[in-house]
Amino acid sequence: GGFGKAKGQAKREAKAKAKGQAKEVATAAAGLPAGVKDGYRTSQTAWLPFGSDRTLGDVQNRTARLLGLSLADFIPLVEDLQVVHYGPGERFGVHHDSSAGFQRRDLTLLIYLNDVEEGGETVFPEAVEVGPDGLVVTPQVGTAVLFYNLQEEDREPDPAAVHQAQPVIKGEKYACNLWV
Repeated sequence: GGFGKAKGQAKREAKAKAKGQAKEVATAAAGLPAGVKDGYRTSQTAWLPFGSDRTLGDVQNRTARLLGLSLADFIPLVEDLQVVHYGPGERFGVHHDSSAGFQRRDLTLLIYLNDVEEGGETVFPEAVEVGPDGLVVTPQVGTAVLFYNLQEEDREPDPAAVHQAQPVIKGEKYACNLWV
């Protein structure tokens, strides 16, 4: 799988903290850590159709350019924009954005819309080509992560694209997903 980050590099300090949080969340059978909400996905979601707003059109245009596609080629491939909000204690467990039988999403562009005071990292535990501990991305306004969901050789879901949203500890997190 391929990974790219629009700005900067994931903070090394966040990696140790996120790994600790991931272990805490994984022990749900023994009880969740204080402040972490029960449930696999505890965020709120809204869908914004492209073409409904000039700003969304700008996002669409910029993403098409990033991918090297004309807007005419890009529009039929893209889903509506998904906006997500995580409050304190909210998270999204380990998941994949594409599946063999449900959604065949070639790639995900995850755009961070705000800085999070504490927590809320996106963790790719199987992204071993990045490092032995995977990839941890701290949400910062103006940054984005682009990753491919399918393996090039067989177009099956890429295990390296498995990821999770760590619980927000302090503040809130806004992000949007653009799927192609």
